Amino acid sequence: MPFEPRSSSLLLTATGRAWLERFAEVDRPMVRQLTEALSLVSIQEFERTLQRAIEKLAEGSSGPVALYAAREVPRNSSLDFRNGGSGLDSVATGSDVGSEARVAHVVRQLCRTRSSQLLRQPSIEKLLESRVRHVVVVDDLIGSGVRTSAYLSQLWSDPTIKSWWSYKLVRFTVIAYAGTAEGVRHLRRHPCKPDVEIHRYCPTLDGLPWPREQRRQARRLCTRYAESHALRGWHLGFGSSAALLVFEHGCPNNVPGIFWANSKDSTKAWQPLFPGRASTAEAASVFPPELASRTPVSVLLTAGQSRIAGALSEVLDRPLSTATIILLALLGRGINRVDAIAHATGLGAKECQALLEACIASGLISPHRRLTDLGAAELAGIGAAALPRANRILELGEDGYYPRSLRGRTVG
Repeated sequence: MPFEPRSSSLLLTATGRAWLERFAEVDRPMVRQLTEALSLVSIQEFERTLQRAIEKLAEGSSGPVALYAAREVPRNSSLDFRNGGSGLDSVATGSDVGSEARVAHVVRQLCRTRSSQLLRQPSIEKLLESRVRHVVVVDDLIGSGVRTSAYLSQLWSDPTIKSWWSYKLVRFTVIAYAGTAEGVRHLRRHPCKPDVEIHRYCPTLDGLPWPREQRRQARRLCTRYAESHALRGWHLGFGSSAALLVFEHGCPNNVPGIFWANSKDSTKAWQPLFPGRASTAEAASVFPPELASRTPVSVLLTAGQSRIAGALSEVLDRPLSTATIILLALLGRGINRVDAIAHATGLGAKECQALLEACIASGLISPHRRLTDLGAAELAGIGAAALPRANRILELGEDGYYPRSLRGRTVG
């Protein structure tokens, strides 16, 4: 897995330099840290990951699967999924189609290659005719969970669908590239009880493996600049989710406004990093083909575990993996959010869950993600490896040997 995120390179672009100059000199170190915390997802990484997830689901289904590309539901309106209804369009007329169009493209391509098994945006009548038993809604990001839940509710509102579900004739699944822990929980509470599958947890400001006061300062900075420059949109992103994940095809509105919002006041002349929530050609070149990860040392230093960071090279031959050491170090600092752990280790959602379960099974942590006595002892042992060995006496025969004491008097 590649190390060192390329998100910091955003500040080397012309747009990035202009954006950084909008901040006071004293605030720029924090702005740099926030930018480095961004996870950048290229179009290639996004589409390939969604394709694999849908193909795997299709292979495990015995019958046809209905695929719907999630999109915004206009306020005070409803979508019709009957023949010819508005709900059969994967992209709303006149909408900002950056996110919707990419998801719709993935769904369309897969349905072309597996036309006998995958049905694209089928009507209720088509579901009945094809005896569909599995309905899948596809999205790029589950931020607050509101958009995906609202789209799912439009399908759920049809009485025929509810009847099938009550007789266990149909089930629902939501597939997304990424999701916040809060958004996934919100979606799972939907009345249709969908399975929710995400490739990785979306990093958020509150979920960063940073000391609490540092996260508070970052929140205050985002809010202060959004207010002082009259930025349109949400100071901490839609639903105050403060997401820190950006797609090459568009910056989600869940990301803090300082990254993408324009000023309501033309005299403020605010230049966002992602104008119009889009990536410039120069910025797009920064997006890596695969999602980059932070180095273990940088993660531990940021979390305030400098001693553990210094000991990493000395404990590589231990049975504990680097990811396990990072997990124990974060828990040792009271950082136990699953999205923070995933962000720090660079693991996907399923791999992160597997790591947690393995550590619980081995007695290192509790089911509530707290260090056990065994886990604390392991962490203390790792930290002890970084302590300097004072006054080490060399063995006889070594080139550097000389007596440290002579007849009770200390030499040197």
